[in-house]
Amino acid sequence: MLTDGIPHLKISTDDRRQIFVESKLDVIYFQRLHQVTSRFFPLGYTPIFLEPHSGTSNCTDVESITNRLHDSGSDLVRGIIDWDGKNVDKHPIYVLGGGNRYSIENYVLDPLFLGLALVRLGRRSLSEFSIPDLCTYIDAAKLTSSDAQKILDYVTTATGVSNASTADCELHNGWVLKLPTQFLEMRGHDWEEAVLFNIPELNAISSKNGDAGLKLGIMQIIEEFPQFLSIDISKTLMALK
Repeated sequence: MLTDGIPHLKISTDDRRQIFVESKLDVIYFQRLHQVTSRFFPLGYTPIFLEPHSGTSNCTDVESITNRLHDSGSDLVRGIIDWDGKNVDKHPIYVLGGGNRYSIENYVLDPLFLGLALVRLGRRSLSEFSIPDLCTYIDAAKLTSSDAQKILDYVTTATGVSNASTADCELHNGWVLKLPTQFLEMRGHDWEEAVLFNIPELNAISSKNGDAGLKLGIMQIIEEFPQFLSIDISKTLMALK
């Protein structure tokens, strides 16, 4: 049964939301992303992130259990799924980012955070991103929006992603940066593979985090510089009220 082992399932008028996500690792990512985004936008409810307990990792199981529970009268249940190039919001199921990026990997493994990870590892200095007045990881707090654009352009170019077509992406600090459409529409796992192949220094992070690979390591960068996280994360969580 998909519901085996899942706590807190009941019809209630309290401020909680039971939010199903695609895997046990997604539970970890969303818990930490919620902690980050709540510094900027209190949700007004308490999210409880859950996996479907189906033994697989896909949006179909999230849709199945969420819709079944909702149709049975559980008005506090929600689901978050990746866009995957095709999915759309249909209450109580919501697409992460509303279709702006292919999957959660495209948010966690944002090129800006990957560039900062290289600085944190000591494999690059900020000056190597054509930012002459700054050098160390701590100096990243002084970045301007144009500096941030230079970092993400460096990373996307290094991974072979074309910058011919871009889209505006808003961050929590209000900056609007341009990210390549090719990156935004790339399968998350393909993006992670391209990053580790073309920027092998980042394997130092990946090797320390088991099945989660690079993502758990980059989550630490996000927690240290939450202002650089896409506003899409907060918008999705706020839509689940």
